[in-house]
Amino acid sequence: MLKRGPAKAYGAGESDDSEPSAAQENATVDIEWQGQRFTGNNQQVLLEQLEQQGIRVPYSCRAGICGSCRIRLEEGEVSPLKKNAVAADGTILCCSCVPKTDLPPGTLRPAAAGGQRDSPA
Repeated sequence: MLKRGPAKAYGAGESDDSEPSAAQENATVDIEWQGQRFTGNNQQVLLEQLEQQGIRVPYSCRAGICGSCRIRLEEGEVSPLKKNAVAADGTILCCSCVPKTDLPPGTLRPAAAGGQRDSPA
């Protein structure tokens, strides 16, 4: 015989890939992408700030899943919104990182073709 009772809740459950967020005081940061310099902020993700300046960076999901918006960060600091947003190889997902400090000339550049991580040398 079947046991009757309340339906079980199924689903994806809670995701553990988010980084705890610490509120930052609103501040401006200088950002340069391939020769175009502008003043950004430490509140919005980098992808949105680049788009607001008319800079096109490949993206697909805008959620830190697909890796299409992966770029190389040579200098400066970002606050990752997800654990996988900053990789050990120096690349970041610009849809999931908020600038913490200035990102000076030569700091940001496209990652390997297709937005994927560089192959080990």
